[in-house]
Amino acid sequence: MNARYIAPIVEGHGDVAAVPVLLRRIATALRPDVSLQINTPIRVKANRFTKEKSEDFRKYVALASAKRNFLL
Repeated sequence: MNARYIAPIVEGHGDVAAVPVLLRRIATALRPDVSLQINTPIRVKANRFTKEKSEDFRKYVALASAKRNFLL
């Protein structure tokens, strides 16, 4: 069985609960043979991802990646 890891970055409180459920449903429908490991989403305000704040974007992507590697 193949394993895939996802470290979601979301905006709102509701997204923290909804995104893992949504990703699992999509993955099951498209690739039932793939095991999906989903980290707890990292919640970030939308304005942190604007063009002017590209360092913040990189910081949160690096954080998500580090958390993914920690779970291996």
